[in-house]
Amino acid sequence: MTFTDQFDAAIAVANGGINLDTASETVQETLEALRKQAKALNASEYAGDKDKTVSCPECKCSFTVKVSAVADLSKTMANTAKVIDETARLIQYTNGKPDSRPEVVGANWLQSLTNEQLAIVQGWMAGKAEA
Repeated sequence: MTFTDQFDAAIAVANGGINLDTASETVQETLEALRKQAKALNASEYAGDKDKTVSCPECKCSFTVKVSAVADLSKTMANTAKVIDETARLIQYTNGKPDSRPEVVGANWLQSLTNEQLAIVQGWMAGKAEA
């Protein structure tokens, strides 16, 4: 193994096994695909209802029902927002920046619980102690 190969391997290990050049290229390709999807989404019309055929599991009859376009829009918006968030975080990572999300590790996660959630966890712990 040459020194260059060893150096590249060491860099890959230091980056969690991720080749930053490949990751950066992948992010660029993903952004290009997302741009195309955004254009198609922008051109879409979400007005009106659409027909959907559903089957009754008991009688096996098929029915046509109207499905609101609002459901499609909300799903699309949620998926788009998730992709944008994940892509932005991947770009930060490939540029050597830390994750932008607040980090909750170790016992610190308890601090992020509401009083009601903490009471539930305490109940679990009490039940485990009794067992």
